[in-house]
Formats: sequence, C-alpha cells, structure tokens
Amino acid sequence: MNFNVIVLLLFILCISFNCAGSNGTVETESPAVSQSTPGSQKASEESANIKTPIPPDCPLAKIKEGMGQGQVLDILGPWKDLEAYSTGKQWIPFYFGSDVYRTVVYYKGLGQIHFSDGRVVEIMYDPAEDGYR
Repeated sequence: MNFNVIVLLLFILCISFNCAGSNGTVETESPAVSQSTPGSQKASEESANIKTPIPPDCPLAKIKEGMGQGQVLDILGPWKDLEAYSTGKQWIPFYFGSDVYRTVVYYKGLGQIHFSDGRVVEIMYDPAEDGYR
C-alpha cells in the first residue's frame, strides 16, 4: 500500500513540475537565425509554411474566421471531401477547453477550411487542390 502511495505522489509531482515549468510553448530556431542554403531541408520547410494569399475575386475570400459550418455551406456549397482529426489536447490532464478535435473540408480548386467546434479557425487557399484528402 505504501509503495502505491509513493508512486502516485511521484507521478503527481512529475506532472505538476512539467506543467508549472513550461508555459506550453516550445522554443524553436527563428527563421532569421537559421541558415538557408540552396537545396537544404530547412529552406524547403520555410517556403512550405508560407500561405498563398486569397485573391479578392475568389469565393473563398468571403469566408472569415469564426463563421459557422452552415454559413460556409451557404456560401461555397457542399465540399468534395471531409476529414476529422484529434488535436492532441484531449490527452492533456484536466483540460476542459475546446479545440480537442478539428474538421477539415476540401474544395476542389479552392483549398481547405479547418473547423473547430463548428467554427472556422483556418483557411488555406490552394488553386491546385484536387478536393480529396
């Protein structure tokens, strides 16, 4: 019995120090400091993170963050494909917030729209989108 209590206390201490010791962010190397040599993997990763601006005449430009799925459906019509995934926040002990899962809808020739709790959280314009995941 005492051994189980000690293990439980150590487990609680480890979790509390981990939660109290970090603010939830991970420090990474800033793009200005990183070396970008031609053909390097870091250079290709940085260019992949750049979002393509949405042209004003595109139907996707009418979509704004915070809109509901019904509003998006009224503006753009039905999507070609849909994908749902867990964000990983569901595994945080005592996390009672939202955003534990996301839904991504794909529109052919337009891009992707990411929903969390039924609201738009991210819009990704991609004219080469085939509409399937």
